[in-house]
Amino acid sequence: MTFLLLNLITASRLVFCAPIWLWCWWKRPRGMTLWMCLDFLYFLVTDHLDGAWAREYGLVSELGYWLDHLGDFVFYGSMVLTILKGSREPEARRKKPSEVLRTAGTAAARVGPAPAASPATPDASAPTQRPPSDPPPQA
Repeated sequence: MTFLLLNLITASRLVFCAPIWLWCWWKRPRGMTLWMCLDFLYFLVTDHLDGAWAREYGLVSELGYWLDHLGDFVFYGSMVLTILKGSREPEARRKKPSEVLRTAGTAAARVGPAPAASPATPDASAPTQRPPSDPPPQA
C-alpha cells in the first residue's frame, strides 16, 4: 500500500460518487435504483477501507484527511439535495377549494346520472317504504 494509492482511492469517491448519484437523480436511467445502490456501496466500502489501510500501514496524512472529509461532504450533500428537492416530476397545479368543487361537479356530470334501480330488485341498504294505504303504526 502506498500513500498515492490510498489518496487516489479517496479522491475517486470525490470524482465518481457524487456525480453518478446526481446523474441518476437527474436523468433517471433504466436501472436507476441499481446504479444508486452500487454507487452508495462503492462509497461505503472505499470510505471504510482507505481509512483502515492508512491506519494499518501508518500512511495517515493531512491530504488524506481533507480528501476524505471533502468526499464525504460532497457525496452526503448530494444525497441530501436529492432528498430535499424530491422528485423531478412536475408539480401539479394547486387548485383553490372552489375550483376543486367545481371540477368534481363537472366530472360527475360527464359520467352521467346513476342508473335507476329496477323495482323488481329492492336495494337492501334502502329503508323499506310502506304503501300509502297502510296506516302508520301506533305507539
